[in-house]
Amino acid sequence: MFSFISKLKYIINLFPYTKGKIEFTKIQFFIVLSSVLELISIGLIFPYLSVVTSFQDFEKNYEKTKYVYKFYEILNLEQNFFLIFLGLILVIIFSLSSLGSLFVKYKIVNFSQNYTAYISTKIFKKILNSNYDFFLKHSYSEIQRIINDEISRLVSGVILPAMVIFSKLVIILTIVTLLLFRNFILTILLISSVLMLYFSFYYFLKSKVSRYGKELSLLGAQKIKFTHEATALVKEIKIYNKSSYFISFFEKVAIKMAKIYSFVHIASIIPRNFIDILVFSFGIFFILYLFNYTDSSISNNIALIGFYSIAAFRIIPSYQEIYNSVIVIKNNEVSYELIDRLYNYGKPLEEPKQNNKENFFDNYNKITLKIDKFSYLEKNEDKIIFEKTSINIFKGKKIALIGENGSGKSTLINIIIGLLSSNDITYFIDDKNIKFSIYKEILKNVAYIPQNVVLFNDTIQRNITFSESYDQKLLNDSMDFSNASLFVNEQPQGSNTVVTERQLSLSGGQVQKIGISRSFYHQRPIIICDEPFTYLDTKSESNTLKKLLDQKDKTIIVITHNLNMLDNFDIIYKIEKNKIISIKNE
Repeated sequence: MFSFISKLKYIINLFPYTKGKIEFTKIQFFIVLSSVLELISIGLIFPYLSVVTSFQDFEKNYEKTKYVYKFYEILNLEQNFFLIFLGLILVIIFSLSSLGSLFVKYKIVNFSQNYTAYISTKIFKKILNSNYDFFLKHSYSEIQRIINDEISRLVSGVILPAMVIFSKLVIILTIVTLLLFRNFILTILLISSVLMLYFSFYYFLKSKVSRYGKELSLLGAQKIKFTHEATALVKEIKIYNKSSYFISFFEKVAIKMAKIYSFVHIASIIPRNFIDILVFSFGIFFILYLFNYTDSSISNNIALIGFYSIAAFRIIPSYQEIYNSVIVIKNNEVSYELIDRLYNYGKPLEEPKQNNKENFFDNYNKITLKIDKFSYLEKNEDKIIFEKTSINIFKGKKIALIGENGSGKSTLINIIIGLLSSNDITYFIDDKNIKFSIYKEILKNVAYIPQNVVLFNDTIQRNITFSESYDQKLLNDSMDFSNASLFVNEQPQGSNTVVTERQLSLSGGQVQKIGISRSFYHQRPIIICDEPFTYLDTKSESNTLKKLLDQKDKTIIVITHNLNMLDNFDIIYKIEKNKIISIKNE
């Protein structure tokens, strides 16, 4: 219990004070206010029923209804009009209580949805600012599941139910307090019976509900992963006619998830039927007891029965909502652990402190990386990529990286641009040793052309500029540089043409030209190319390479398997047997 409260406090504290905490405090105030109205509305039931059922004996029952009697004397109304007037007052108070409860529910839901928007944005920002190795150790489906599914589960399955529990507890406490004053023993007996029944169900179901919650997260991850893979492989699936395999797997996961949802739903509502039986039986014996074993008047018994009936009408649904919320929380509490693990993984890329005296990348001649050792885990074993080797990058030079598949070319690129690091790597600028926190500023000086360019579902312009505001001349120049303007200008909307996520309207070469335009547009002094001409025809490859290497003021590093183009480079490094070997250096 205390562990859950500490987790809930941590979750709420992720919200900014000016928005979340103040709003959360307001909701608690509205909950208390609504409960006071609830208390007043139920508290007036007994005196009202007493007056209605025994108005002729009004004065005899003065001690029980003296405040109503004084009110009657002040108004000086006829008997029937006074009873109608009292009934209207009771209806108004009861209506205000119900509307107050509705308003509280609205505030709770509104708060939870705003929290969803805020926390998903905050985690998305944290993910994008994380070190590059974060993306190597967390799959696309896992990240997508956390942002899209687990945050929703956290809010709708933990935060919202927790707030519901608090609101209903306040209501129950106020009503129970009122009932205790009316009949202490009867109230204790009834409340204890209800609590024992709910606790019994929770005790027997909590472990399975919790286990199913964890299984639901795993199945959700499988579902997202499999959907993503199947849609990416749709061409091959149709060619080889293998849709039945993918449909069968998806169906198995979907059925398992449906069974879990069904069980959790039944587990959350099953006590209600037994509670109805208990309360009904208790009511029958209570009526028999009142009319056969007490000396109270019929009018007083009717008033008491009405009072307890109205109280039960309010309190039983509150008990059920609390139980349902507890089951839902138990089923979804795993989402907190998953989000917390993702949110607190590693350290984000922090903005380095500005050094006003010296900016190493404004004016340098040589960058040197000495790699004593660089490795990563593969099947729980340390796989060495580089060992006791180094590389020099000279300003303005055109550098080619060659080597067999899997030799470490792309890994070296990630090390050069500061996405991957290690304590066994030493960084030098013009032979001056610098810390990695300073070296990683190189990211601000690098443009990158990947082998597989990724476009998002937006205009060509935004896919190149990554921005809504842009320099039109520079955009045109960047498209001319890659010859992307040849097909872009043919589009009815030009660079405002929207491309789809999977670029079905563009060829592989056209997509790659947009990626090349993107690197040119951002005007960085160092351009890194990871096999940037894979999808280009021979003529386009030759023309683009010439334009790329003709930029005298740019440092160009190209990964290539095309040995015919190596004569165009000043420096050639070959990666072989964990070493970076210089085979040409002009």
